[in-house]
Amino acid sequence: MGAARGPGAVPHRLHLSVDDGGHWLVVIGRRVVLGLAGGGRRSEASADVGFFGELEPRHATLELRESFRDGAAWHLALVDGRGLELDGPRALRLGAGARALPEVALVPGDRVLLTPKLAFVFDRPDPASASATLTLERGVEVEGAPRVLLVAPGPEGRVRMDAGRSAHIRVLGHSAAIELVATSAPDVLVLTSDAGWVEPAPPGAGQVGRADQVRVTLPLTGRIDLTAPARASGAPEPAATRGVGLPPFGISLAPSTA
Repeated sequence: MGAARGPGAVPHRLHLSVDDGGHWLVVIGRRVVLGLAGGGRRSEASADVGFFGELEPRHATLELRESFRDGAAWHLALVDGRGLELDGPRALRLGAGARALPEVALVPGDRVLLTPKLAFVFDRPDPASASATLTLERGVEVEGAPRVLLVAPGPEGRVRMDAGRSAHIRVLGHSAAIELVATSAPDVLVLTSDAGWVEPAPPGAGQVGRADQVRVTLPLTGRIDLTAPARASGAPEPAATRGVGLPPFGISLAPSTA
């Protein structure tokens, strides 16, 4: 897989749209900065996930760390050193009192209030994967996406798109399964479909050695559309659609707009 991206590296970002699975902002890295959305060229000094509102340019960080005792966990901390307080069962808000913690290791279901008007729910649907999701509340979007997919580089961050309850992106009505893995050195996004791909790989993506696998070089320079059959060859058809036939499973990748 090659060496991991360094701790100071700017994460790769892209948009992912999945048929029946929604629109996501994908951020690939082990350290992600949340903050105020702004224009201009991105650098290590700007936010990786930018929101409009009463936030600092670099408001908070989410950092993936490993420990022998607890395994992988995403740690949330405020950049300016302010603490975080538990506000009810697993709800987190800014705090400066005696109970404030310098950082918190997030667990699935945690609700984080970055400001009174900006909140998200953290989840790690697949315990075997270090990748996580952020579901924004109250109609908030980031670059037009209501959800963020935090992809941990390497095989430990494998992302699943299928009908299972532990899928990062749950796609009902399809029995096919697609996996996404981000590699480094070189930086590549590998998408594997157990049903194969309907069309040849478009410009910007390559099928190397395996018909079920597409490799996309990062950073993206243009939109890439991929299509997989709705269900794997030989897989049982869902009862709700038996005899009806299912449409192909479409995925679109596009560069970040910020």
